[in-house]
Amino acid sequence: MPLFVEAWMMSVQNFPFGMGPQSWLTHEPITDAYREGAKIGHPHNMYLMWAAEYGWLVIGLILVVAGQAIRNFLIRRTAILESGNTSEAIIFAGITASISGALFHGSVSAVFMAPGSMLVGILVLSAFWGLLYRSEARPKHGILKKRVKKSYCWLVIMVLLLAWFGWMRETIIYYEAMKADEEQYMEGSGGGIMPRFWYHGNFPRFEELKQ
Repeated sequence: MPLFVEAWMMSVQNFPFGMGPQSWLTHEPITDAYREGAKIGHPHNMYLMWAAEYGWLVIGLILVVAGQAIRNFLIRRTAILESGNTSEAIIFAGITASISGALFHGSVSAVFMAPGSMLVGILVLSAFWGLLYRSEARPKHGILKKRVKKSYCWLVIMVLLLAWFGWMRETIIYYEAMKADEEQYMEGSGGGIMPRFWYHGNFPRFEELKQ
C-alpha cells in the first residue's frame, strides 16, 4: 500500500503531466511511509505507475483509445452475429477475453514492465486492433469521406513515426548508459544480473558516465 500511495502522490505533483520518465527511481520520497520503508520494486499497478511518471493526461489518451476499441468491438460483434459464423464468433470472443484479461491484470501487476511481455503485447494488441477494424465490419462511406479519412490516417502515422523516432533516440541513449553502468555494477556488487534491471544503474549517474 505505501507504494500505491506514493505513486498517487507523485501523479498529482505535476498534474496532469506527471513527474517524468523514471522519476519513480529518482524522485525524493513524498510520503513518510515510503521514505521510511523498503524501496523495492514499484507499485503493482501499471496504470498508476504511468500516471505517476507520464501523468494523467497519458492515462486519458489511453482511455480514448480504449473507447475507440470498444466501439470497434461492438461494430465487429454485430457484423459477426449477422453473418451467423459460429466458429468466428467463438474465436473472436476468446481473443477478446484474453486481451481484456491482460489489460485488467495490468491494474494489479507489472506485466507491462517486463520487456518480454511488452514486445509480445505490442504484437498481440496490434493484431487485435486489426481484427476489430476489418473492412467488411465498417460502415460504407462516400468518396469524400474516404479521402478525408485516408488523409487523417496518414497524418496520424506521421505523428506516430516522429514520436517513435524521438522515443528510440532516448532509448538508445539509455541503453548506452546502462552498458557503461553494467561494468561498474558487475565489478562492485558481485551479485549477478537481477530481474529488476534498474538496480544496475547509478542515479544520479557519475560524471564520467555522463560522457
